[in-house]
Amino acid sequence: AKPKGFGVWPLEFNSSSCIGQGLITNGTDHVWISCTTSLHRGRLLRNEQRAPVSVTIELSNRGALDGPRSLNPNYGHIGDGDYVVSPSTGEHEIWFGLEDGEWPRRANAAVVRYDSSTLEYKGVHVHPSLKFLAWLAYDPTHQRAYGSEWEGVEELSVFDANKMNWSNETIRIDNIPSDNNITNASGINYIQGADVKDDILYLMTDDFKSSLFLLELQKYKTAVVDVRHLGLGNEREG
Repeated sequence: AKPKGFGVWPLEFNSSSCIGQGLITNGTDHVWISCTTSLHRGRLLRNEQRAPVSVTIELSNRGALDGPRSLNPNYGHIGDGDYVVSPSTGEHEIWFGLEDGEWPRRANAAVVRYDSSTLEYKGVHVHPSLKFLAWLAYDPTHQRAYGSEWEGVEELSVFDANKMNWSNETIRIDNIPSDNNITNASGINYIQGADVKDDILYLMTDDFKSSLFLLELQKYKTAVVDVRHLGLGNEREG
């Protein structure tokens, strides 16, 4: 069954001022929404059965790119991300993929970090070569985050959450299905969002079938174990 939508308050949040790119939750009471150039923290409101029915936006950071642009003025796109409890400091943060705001991409992509409570900018960690980083997913078991190029993806880039730097090693994706509608000769196409749960990496793609790839994670390798076609429309975020 298709998931049901629920309300966001204040209503003006749903206007064109938010071009949604990512949706993060801490698994309990809060969500964070990235809107290309701004960030918003919301509190989940639940009904008597404890099901979430709406979100109240409590805090916004409409200058979320000010910090990254002090490093490189070309940064203009905050993508999907994840909620992270730092293994080194214990601080609660939200991490996102960060990209150049123009085509073609000139600035190298990066991880950008914010405080989960205040939405205060915490820092940028630039990848040595990637130009795209539309998504970022944190793996608490291995204490690292994953990202990738946007199309033809056959390997994952790895960000070490202990050393707080990009690893020189990548993780190859095995068992990529051969289906011209969802992959090409090089790999998985148009990854928009991702999440890690119980050693499974879920990759949401922007294709006609709204394909959801399930990858089994191991320390040095990963493989596609399932592909589900959700039929939700072309581009789905978060």
